[in-house]
Amino acid sequence: MGAANAVQVVVPVGGNIYTSLNAGNYELLLSGDAVWNTVFPINSAARSTIFIDGAGNTVTVGLANRLFDPISQNNSNLTLNNTTFITPASTTNTRANLFNYTSNVNSLLTLDGTTFTGFGGTDTGATGSGANIIYVNSASANVTVDGGVNGVTFANNRSTYDAAGAVALNNGTLNFNGAVTFDNNWTGNYGGAMSVYSVTNAANFNGTTLFKNNHATVFGGAIDIWGGPSTLSFNGSTTFDGNYIYYQAANSGDSPTHINDQHPRGGAINIGYVSPGATGTAVIFNASTSFLNNYVVSTGALTSNRNALGGAISAYGNGAALLYKYIFNAPVLFQGNYVYATNAAGVANGGAIYYDSSAALIDFSSGAQFLGNYAKSLGGAIYLQSGTINLNAATDDIRFEGNYQGASFDGSTNAYQPIIGSGIPNAVYLGSSGNLNFNTTNGHKILFYDPIASIAGSTVTVTKTGDGEVIFYGDNGATSNFDSNIRANTVVSGGYFTLDDAVKYGVAGAGTFVANSSGTVRGGQGAQLNAQTVTIQSGGSLAGTGGNFTVNANTFTIQNGGGISGVGTLLAPSNISLAGVINANITGTDQLNIAANLLGAGGVSKIGSGTLNLQNANTYTGGTTISDGTLLTSIANAFASSSAVTVNGTLALNNFNQTVNLLSGAGNINLGTATLTENNTAATTFSGAINGSGSLVKTGAGALTLSGSSSYSGGTSINAGRIIATEGSSFGTGAITNGATVELAFASDKTLSNVLSGSGAFVKSGAGNATLTSSGSSQGAVSVNGGTLTLAQNGVFNSGAYTTAAGANTTIGNTAQLNVNGAFTQSAGSGLFVDISNNPPLITATSAALNGVLSIIGFSAPEPSSASAAFSTLYSILETTSGISGDFSSKNISGAASSVDYLTISANKSSDNLRYQVGYGLTWQEGTTAGNGTFTLAGVGDNFNVDVALNDEAASLTGWNGRDLTKAGAGTLTLSAQNGYTGTTTVSGGTLSLGIADALATSSAVAVDSGTTLALNSLDQTVQQLSGAGNVTLGSATLTASNGGSSTFSGIMSGSGNLVKTGGGTLTLSGSNNYTGTTTVSGGTLSLGIADALATSSAVTLGSGTTLALNDLAQTVQQLSGAGNVTLGSATLTASNSGSSTFSGIMSGS
Repeated sequence: MGAANAVQVVVPVGGNIYTSLNAGNYELLLSGDAVWNTVFPINSAARSTIFIDGAGNTVTVGLANRLFDPISQNNSNLTLNNTTFITPASTTNTRANLFNYTSNVNSLLTLDGTTFTGFGGTDTGATGSGANIIYVNSASANVTVDGGVNGVTFANNRSTYDAAGAVALNNGTLNFNGAVTFDNNWTGNYGGAMSVYSVTNAANFNGTTLFKNNHATVFGGAIDIWGGPSTLSFNGSTTFDGNYIYYQAANSGDSPTHINDQHPRGGAINIGYVSPGATGTAVIFNASTSFLNNYVVSTGALTSNRNALGGAISAYGNGAALLYKYIFNAPVLFQGNYVYATNAAGVANGGAIYYDSSAALIDFSSGAQFLGNYAKSLGGAIYLQSGTINLNAATDDIRFEGNYQGASFDGSTNAYQPIIGSGIPNAVYLGSSGNLNFNTTNGHKILFYDPIASIAGSTVTVTKTGDGEVIFYGDNGATSNFDSNIRANTVVSGGYFTLDDAVKYGVAGAGTFVANSSGTVRGGQGAQLNAQTVTIQSGGSLAGTGGNFTVNANTFTIQNGGGISGVGTLLAPSNISLAGVINANITGTDQLNIAANLLGAGGVSKIGSGTLNLQNANTYTGGTTISDGTLLTSIANAFASSSAVTVNGTLALNNFNQTVNLLSGAGNINLGTATLTENNTAATTFSGAINGSGSLVKTGAGALTLSGSSSYSGGTSINAGRIIATEGSSFGTGAITNGATVELAFASDKTLSNVLSGSGAFVKSGAGNATLTSSGSSQGAVSVNGGTLTLAQNGVFNSGAYTTAAGANTTIGNTAQLNVNGAFTQSAGSGLFVDISNNPPLITATSAALNGVLSIIGFSAPEPSSASAAFSTLYSILETTSGISGDFSSKNISGAASSVDYLTISANKSSDNLRYQVGYGLTWQEGTTAGNGTFTLAGVGDNFNVDVALNDEAASLTGWNGRDLTKAGAGTLTLSAQNGYTGTTTVSGGTLSLGIADALATSSAVAVDSGTTLALNSLDQTVQQLSGAGNVTLGSATLTASNGGSSTFSGIMSGSGNLVKTGGGTLTLSGSNNYTGTTTVSGGTLSLGIADALATSSAVTLGSGTTLALNDLAQTVQQLSGAGNVTLGSATLTASNSGSSTFSGIMSGS
């Protein structure tokens, strides 16, 4: 309704609205069609509120007339609803400016259901400015046009030269509320529907807006913005459909007066070409927008300024750095837009968008789509000569598909429609400079089903940020039409930059490509990335998506912390330079093949559960670490130059020989049939498993410790350095060829079943027992430095020098033998444990130095019957060719013992020091620890023959003085050698039988106890200090009793032998002897302690100076001779000579 208290006045059919207004009637209702022939100024408060309800009728405005001019009253409220405004047909193009705002006023113009149509003439026109319908030209003016529910329509209005077809904003602010439609308005130069001039102003479309079929000859088929610090905002759903620029040089009714020195551009909207300053010119879309079937056609002659540019929108700075901005904060659809130049060589760029200003900016948000746009020349959807384009897929995808450049057109109509599918696909074409920025959030994509490209010699910038993805699609190599031939510096700082379906991105030898932290470039199915340099920075990644992915760059570098991932095959003709350790993160069951050469000082860290396959003999020198998953090789020496290899996942050689340096880790190595050559310059440990039928070769001076359990069967060769094994299965099951050092560092008991060969050193360390079980083994020098080395093989183990250190042990089993080609050394504090169940000798050596403990089991032999027979029981533990030095400090023989005291099972050096033997020996000879002089033969039938000489020994800890012999027990002991011991001989039981003359000659005394027998067995004997009460059986022998002192023999001498008394001492015979041989006293005194102590048949000879003392005891002798003395005492000496004898001595007595 109108002003308060206003009375509505009905305008009659054909009435003049001006008349009613001029009469002060400001609320009007049309009863029919009316006219308006005179301008009505809004210049007072009384006129500030006007309400006209057209009731669906038509108002004809006089030629060149205006409705309200000027509108200078502030806060005016003008309403013209439900009315169609027209003007009479005219051949003269006159500017109407129906609503002319030239003052700094606020004004509301309500046009609900109102249409303005047909304003402007049909001639070519002359110069002009402003607009047909609404003209705002005041810096502080703020005009709101409200289309209401039914909307306002500007249709078929025509201006010329610089005037806009319907609306012009030269200064101030213009707001459109409600629905607004601009349909088929046109002009010569600027804005078929609307123009915005170059001073500070703003236009806001807040409702549903439609620009349809508007056109101009040069700039902005629907809207032209000169480029000042202006802002044009679309806050409601907006559609630009069928707007166009149709340029022809000559003026005509359809191409009114216009300039001819500029490129026709912007089928829907154009910005340009004056400077907007630092504020910039901004066209902002805050709601969904569609640009459909807009186009630019240039039919001018071929000149440098007749190019058709930007089928839907354009921004052109005439070469200056002008801040022109299109900002799409909501989804936008560009579909069916195109550019065409009729001249065969004419240029038509940017099917939907053309941008040329280095400071210009265009932002696209989620949901933007570019579908089926065409350019005759370049830029199927977008041509960016300079400036910046931002594509932001935050909540929805952005899509380019079906856009073509180099397209063909149908010239059968003036619209020159593109031939669908003609040309080659193109989404964005970049000129000499510009920036193309992609930003995507996780789960959202920018989809390029069409490629992007740039002009030769350009240097443009492409950036990718955000966690989402940009994807470039190809046609699986069918053509090169989908390749993005862009000469750009591309930076991926987040998410994925994906090349798919055999597409190519970039130009070989041009531009740079960088994947920064969190950025991944990935490709597959034959995709190719081209550039001068490609760099994967720390945190960045290069990924395969299946099939081949080629990186074709003069320099391809992956920095420290950069990564590779995915599936498929990565190729790089110019190699891949590793500037640090790269992360190969292959996940799941994926396999990524690297067919390129990896070089440089960097290394490879394999992470993730998938497989990295190296297909080239790489030359990188950094480390190789397999933390998870599998590193697979498909060529020999895939990482031979790598400074160190750590395997905590799986290294699969795949039957290809490999060289690794400084191997470590706890993972698995699968050899297949390959040879793994491990080179160590320092010590490392590998605690994992090595499997397969291949082999291991150790080189380098450093030590490799194998502490895992392995099953590889191809054998191990140690050519240099040392291999230290902590498990019996660390070497797998194959033979070990030792050319350097093998060390078994067993902390607990383990078995090594491998065959050993080679001349290298063999070391046993650790507290455990290492048992060698394989036959036919040989090694160089063997050092048992800790724990125990057990030889349990069948047959001989051959070695060089063999040393058992203090605290360590060597054990030789009952089926094993040891052959030492050098010195065999048992150190002090060491142990030698032998089982002598096998054939001797157990150990053979050049020489031996013995100490420590000897422990023997398995000795078994019958007790010998003679001392010499004991030698047959000896088992050679050790035999040498150069001799044995030293001896064991302790010897233990388990499982066997002697049943008699005169025999001992013991181990000793042979007399020539060439052998070390174990067997029975005389206890007499057991030395200071166990030596003993007692021979006990318990049974009457027991016999033992000592047929070796017994000599004085050192005193023993048993209490034996080393010189005395005691015969005990009921059995018979035979002495068959001329003994040299000097102690006492005591027969305390049984019989001491003499098997050789003078068996006891050096014994200091002979005591024959009662009930015992000293049997001379007809062998002459000399004894010292004979005593006792036993029996002496002479047989036919002569017993020479040598007394240096006094002794008494009270036993009985028998036999046919003789008794000779020598020495200066006294021998007293106090037994009834019955020997029948002679009795000769050659020295000292033979004293009788019983009557007839001498056999009556005995002939007695007394040497000069000797004495036969009867001691008052009668004695009968056969013959008496000699010159000695007989002291009778009171006794009677009866000499019953059967023959002649002469006694020249002296008998004395009473």
